[in-house]
Amino acid sequence: MLGILNNVSHYYIAESENVLERPDVVLIPEVKYGGDQAMILEYKIGQQAEELPGLAAKGLAQIVDRKYSTQVKMHSHVKSILQVSLAFCGKEMAAQYERVDL
Repeated sequence: MLGILNNVSHYYIAESENVLERPDVVLIPEVKYGGDQAMILEYKIGQQAEELPGLAAKGLAQIVDRKYSTQVKMHSHVKSILQVSLAFCGKEMAAQYERVDL
């Protein structure tokens, strides 16, 4: 996914964590381009397509419960966060998102 996100690298700082208790990807807008909305992405993998909506909801709850927005709030120019959870099973996908104003 970071390869795909490379296309926005001029406008966002992409941070990726492969450790427990951290979000999968965080995109912080570059100050010099005037962006003020960050993104937190959480990925889930399912075994059956029917479980994807529930996994997407679980991922969104994980972003909130584990307070993944804490590191984003350290950037004073960020005014809102788009929290996104994506659940995958083969070619099937479900998503849930929430915008949080700071």
